[in-house]
Parts: sequence; C-alpha cells; structure tokens
Amino acid sequence: MFCALSGVVPQEPVVSAKSGHLYEKRLVLQQLEQSGNKCPITGQDLAPTDLVAIRVAAAGGAPPRMASSSNIATTSGASVPSMLDAFRGEWDAVVLESHTLRTQLLDARQQLSVALYEKDAARRVIANLLQEREDLKRMVVEGSGDAMAMDIDDPSSSSSSSSSSSSSSSSSSSSSTGPVTVQRLEAANNALSQARSTRNKPSSWLTNDAMKTFAETASRSPHKSSAKGVLSVAVHPDSGETLVLSGGVDRQCKLLSTTSYKVQGTLTGHTGGVTCVDFTPMFGASGHAPITASEDGTVKIWESAVKKNMKCRSTLTGHQNGITGLSLHPSLPMCLTTSKADGTWRTWDYGVGADLMRCSGGAPGTTGVQHASLHPDGILVMGGVNKHNGQNNAVVLWDLRKSVTQQECTMLGTSAGSMTSLSFSINGYTVATGDDSGAVNVWDLRKAGSDAASVVTLSVDGACHFVKYDNAGKYLAACSNSSVEVYAHKKWAGPMVSLTGHGNVVKCVDFTHGSAAIVTGSMDRTLKFWSNSN
Repeated sequence: MFCALSGVVPQEPVVSAKSGHLYEKRLVLQQLEQSGNKCPITGQDLAPTDLVAIRVAAAGGAPPRMASSSNIATTSGASVPSMLDAFRGEWDAVVLESHTLRTQLLDARQQLSVALYEKDAARRVIANLLQEREDLKRMVVEGSGDAMAMDIDDPSSSSSSSSSSSSSSSSSSSSSTGPVTVQRLEAANNALSQARSTRNKPSSWLTNDAMKTFAETASRSPHKSSAKGVLSVAVHPDSGETLVLSGGVDRQCKLLSTTSYKVQGTLTGHTGGVTCVDFTPMFGASGHAPITASEDGTVKIWESAVKKNMKCRSTLTGHQNGITGLSLHPSLPMCLTTSKADGTWRTWDYGVGADLMRCSGGAPGTTGVQHASLHPDGILVMGGVNKHNGQNNAVVLWDLRKSVTQQECTMLGTSAGSMTSLSFSINGYTVATGDDSGAVNVWDLRKAGSDAASVVTLSVDGACHFVKYDNAGKYLAACSNSSVEVYAHKKWAGPMVSLTGHGNVVKCVDFTHGSAAIVTGSMDRTLKFWSNSN
C-alpha cells in the first residue's frame, strides 16, 4: 500500500473514512492544517477525526518503533535520531510541495487547452462572417439586395440579418434559382392568381352525404408515452404518397402511412415540442421535404427521402421564443413563422438560409402579433394582433411589397379572443380564423375595410385550437377541447359531422386528398383517422 501523497509505503498509515484514500499520517495532518481541513485529493471537507489508523503487525511480532518526540528532545542536536527526524521533516515538505505543483500543473494544462479551443473556434466564426460579408456585397452588386432582411418596425435598420439564421448543412436545392426578392414574389403572385382564376372544380371530391357518415377507422400512438401529446399534423401534398407527418410534445416527428398506419420514418433534432409541420413545394428533382417548427424557436428542413431515421438538412434560427405558426409560399422557397410569445412574425428564404423580414405589428398603434399566415398568392400576410388603433384582438392584413417606411396594415375586424389559427380557402378570398374563446370567424377579403368582411362567426367547445380548409375549399374543420367540427362551406347553420373520440384537447387536423379521410391529433397522444363508414 502506498501513500496517496508521497507514493511510498507509509510508516503510520491512515485511511480517509470519506474517500478511502491511504495517507502517511504526518503528511496528511500537515496538509489538512495548511488547506483548512480539505482533502488533498478530492477537495472535500476532511477532519482529522475522519482519519482511521491502520494497524499492521510486524513480522517479528512487535512493530518497529520510531524515536518519539520526547526522546528526540532529550537527544543532542547532532544525534542520528534527531538528524533523521529533521530529514524526515524536510522530505515531508518536499512531498507536499511536489503534490501542490502537480495539481497546479494539471489545472494550467486544462485552462490552456480550453483557451486554445476557444481561440480556434473564434477564428472559424470570424472566417465565416467574413465570407458572409463578401457574399452579401456580391448580392448587392448583382442587384439581389432585396433578399436582405428588413425590419418593418424600424425603418432606420439596414444590413441583412442573415446572421440570425444558420444552416446546419447544405442549403435547399432550390437555392440554385437565387434568393427570394420582391420581384420574384410579384412574378409568382401573378402566376398563382392567374392559375387560380382558371382552375377547374374538382370532379371526384367527397360528397356531403359521405362526409356526414365519417367515423373513426384507426387510432395510433406513435409518439413517446413519457411526453404525451400530438401538437401538429400534415398530409403529404403528393396524391401518389400515402403519408402523414405528425409533431409531438416528445420533440420528435413521425411519418406514418395512411393505409397501414405504420411509422415509416422518425425526425429527431428539436429540443422543444414540435408545434408546426408541413411539406415544402417540389423544386426541380428534389421531392417534397418535411419542414418543422418547434417550441425551441427553430425551423428545420429535412431530407425528402423517406427512411427510418431522417436527417435535417438545414436549420433557421432567430425567434427568441417558441414558434406557434408556420405557413409556406406555394411556389418559392419562402415560409412565414409566428411566435406568439415574441409577438412577431418572420419570413424566411429557406433556400439560402436567410431571415427576410420581421414584424411585430408594423403600423403605429399595432402591437403584439398573435398569429399570422401567408396568402396562397404569397404577397399578403393575414393575422391577429393584440391591438390596432385602440381595437383589441384585431384581424389585419399586411402587404409584403410595401416599403418599410410605409408601415401600413389593413384591419378586417376583431375577434372575441386571441387568434390561435388561420386557414385560407383555395379561392384566395375566404379565410377562417379560430381564437382561444372558441369562436371561429369566416372572412371575405374582397370586402376588407368594411363590416361586411366578417361573413359568419361559429362557436366550438372551449377554445378553438386549429382551423383547416380542405384543398378544394369545400369543407372547413375546427378543433375544440373535445371534438373536431366539420362544416360545409357556405352552409354555416351547424356542423355536418362532429368527430368525437379523443380523450383530451384536439390540437390539429388535416384532410387527405379529395377529402377522402381526415387525420386528427390530440393531447391524449393519439393520431386518429376518420373516413366514410360506408
């Protein structure tokens, strides 16, 4: 057995009752006196009474005896015992000093290692910032300055805020078409408006009689039981794909088949509950990629190929609090996110990873964004604010083409509570909003600025957590505390069918292609599938 301080066999061995280390008694007592009763190895409190002596029998029977201090005191200074005692004291001092120096050396090495790592990281950050600055300068020279971030609430602000968004890997394949600019937004708006005006009414859509017979066909719980709750759901936009994406309180997303109801893929990476899920438009050869937003304040774009464990391609950061709303431009790599806790909405170019625009109200007297969503044509933004010109819970419209110095928004009306959800009909002028008072309001954008903009106000049980129009604008679903109410458009006397069966608050809903089925998610951790019972 060796002393933990000197590394030699102790003459008077003692062991620490707290740490179990073995010491030479005189060495450890000196160290405790110098350090204020701190263990020289662990640094914990250690009193002399915590030291337990170890008795070792000598080979000849009696243990070896050292000269006592009383004997030394009576011996002359030149005697061998006194000289040995002096040498032993000096040796003890050298051992203690060596132990202290070794400890200080280890600490210095660790501090130096951390300092070198931080210096190297700082150099990499500076190099990235310099590269981004050069890229932004080149964009300005090439006439792409419109893609830089603008702050609606501060006309004096300049410079891009793309530094607030970061890409964890390669950017979307759509970036090859260049950044999103006002000119591209206007061109896309013209194309989308023209396409909508010439669209044909779907011929194979579900009938009202069939919708009235909807009943539960399957119930699954793909998310973890340790964190109960499904917060968001979205059906894959490709009619050839039978997939639905769900986001849960467990910080994961699950891709399920709408035919076998089995999990096809898992998306892991968020550090908060996944409040919003959707699929991006198809750009070139790339497919519809899942896009998710979370309570951690980030937006993630994932690989489009379905596999067991799907990888995140890029991450957008900038919100200071959790994201509560997400909507996508139908033809450009642009999305809009809302954070009710921030009181802001933001637009992003997720093709290049840039924060385009931020708004906490815009116009004077307009404060606290509750919820917002992009219009299907990609130019207008509609949402709810805490206050506008003295009106509480106002419903307003913003125009992304407006200069930051104009700071204008148009008020449609007010709602009874704070807006929680918004859904546009495919026709582009009918909008449904839900609020936390349980009111579901239907609006006509063609009559914005007049009292006629409010078409009808419906009511659901408790709060309205989510509203959703189907892809044809024929049916409107509203999630309440206990059920999902499905209405036929323009037939507002009452719901065609009430989908009941969840054991907790219903947080999300979506329609499959042709409204052949409905998918709902609840805080009871279940995804339920509903379809024609006949």
